[in-house]
Amino acid sequence: MGRKAILLASVAGAMMASAPAHAEGFYFSAFGGANFIRSQDGSFGFVRTTGHEHFDPDTGFLLGAALGVGLDHWLHGLKVELETSYRRNDVGGHWDAGACLNGAAIDAQIICTGGIGANMSTFALMANAWYEFDIGTRFKPYFGGGIGWARSQIDGAFEFGGLGLSALSVNPFNGFSAQSSGFAYQVGFGVTSEIMPGVSLGLGYRFFDGPNTDFFFGGKILSVSNGNIKFEDQNHSVALSLNIDIN
Repeated sequence: MGRKAILLASVAGAMMASAPAHAEGFYFSAFGGANFIRSQDGSFGFVRTTGHEHFDPDTGFLLGAALGVGLDHWLHGLKVELETSYRRNDVGGHWDAGACLNGAAIDAQIICTGGIGANMSTFALMANAWYEFDIGTRFKPYFGGGIGWARSQIDGAFEFGGLGLSALSVNPFNGFSAQSSGFAYQVGFGVTSEIMPGVSLGLGYRFFDGPNTDFFFGGKILSVSNGNIKFEDQNHSVALSLNIDIN
């Protein structure tokens, strides 16, 4: 091999060795943080009147992990990944049945109003794409999103305010449990910072929209038929992530 060929091969090898190790490699990401669901209102049939419920979710949590790969040979800063996640929030609130049993010889505050004790959880499998900006510092902003499949579930019970009992412990309204599966999507943005070669920390925000969950009480609330209640699975999350290159 001639000297020129050896020189060119040496230069090419040096250039390859000096390229970022994670440019075309795989990475693993684990993340977790706070999850928020907005308050929601609805109505349902109750005896000969209309009942109303107000769901007031508490701050919950998000846990997840992802396996991804950099696609710098297509677009510098582009990453794609497969992600699994789990969200859970306790859900409080209250319900009332308006003018139910009006004029009856019982305490309307006991039979016609009370609290709600429930929890909402979502398991999701997502395919994501993120674009990371190189701004010349160790901090790298990013944005992106993904689509996939999710299963949402809500479990709980309406309670009588004056008795502290599940409404179905004395009536044919013994709480609720329902789930729904289907399409989900998310969008988000954040920033990462390398803390050592091949390892970075991130802080980000995500909006996640999963399948809505309906639970139907027809024929269970003292034989009324209008008992369909919908709970929308729209989540706002703020999470920390640990990202590790696995080239």
